Amino acid sequence: MKTLKVLEEWFVPWILDDYSATQLMEAWEEGINPKQYVLDVACLMPITHIQNWEEVKQHFSEEEIEDGYIEEWNDFKIEWVLGR
Repeated sequence: MKTLKVLEEWFVPWILDDYSATQLMEAWEEGINPKQYVLDVACLMPITHIQNWEEVKQHFSEEEIEDGYIEEWNDFKIEWVLGR
């Protein structure tokens, strides 16, 4: 399976900026992992938040990359990475 290396320090705060702490706590209380929660609620992922973008971009068509974002990443395993 292909892997997207997602920059945790960039992506998680970017998503949570649109959601309240209450929403995150409710998800956590329901047993949902916070990292999984942000992936579930995200409609877009900035390609700048993908550490290995140069390695994986050939798996996306031009139509799948819009204004520096991808909308679909279900075919990928997500690996959370720290730093750049």
